[in-house]
Order: sequence, then structure tokens, then C-alpha cells
Amino acid sequence: MTEVVVSIQAYEDEIERALQTLEMAGELDRALAAYREVEEKLQTLDVSSEPAAKRAQQRVLAYCLIRQGNVLRQRGEPQRALEMGEREMAAAR
Repeated sequence: MTEVVVSIQAYEDEIERALQTLEMAGELDRALAAYREVEEKLQTLDVSSEPAAKRAQQRVLAYCLIRQGNVLRQRGEPQRALEMGEREMAAAR
């Protein structure tokens, strides 16, 4: 397993922690900030030479965007949630 894939797995764990400790506790602003931070980290990874890492990155990115969309819906921002859903679909391809 490469260092990049290990990083991607760690970022996925961060998403899960934010879901369990922030989003589910109703701390939506903090959860959204945590998800955005993970999104930024995922976007900075160089996965161009590793097809498996690229797939993992896109999968976790899609999950991160799903979580962000869910928070936006909970905050009463359906248009922004819809936009996030479109980004999630693109990442999942």
C-alpha cells in the first residue's frame, strides 16, 4: 500500500469521526468545516501516476461531498446541497 493510499484512508477516517462526533451531535458548522478541510487535503494529493490511488481518492472525495451536501440540507440550504450533489456525482464517475 502506497503512502498516498494510506493518506486517503486516514482522510476517510477523518470524515467518519466528523460524522460521528460533530454532524450527529448537531454541530453542523463544525462538521461542514471538517468535511471541507478533508476535501482540500484530498484535492492536493498527487495521484496521477497511481490508478488505484486515483480511484480511492475519487471514492473518498465523493463520500466527503455527500456528507457536505447532507449538512447543507440540514442547514436549510437546498440549492447549495444540490450543487454539492452534482459535484459528488462527477467525483464518483
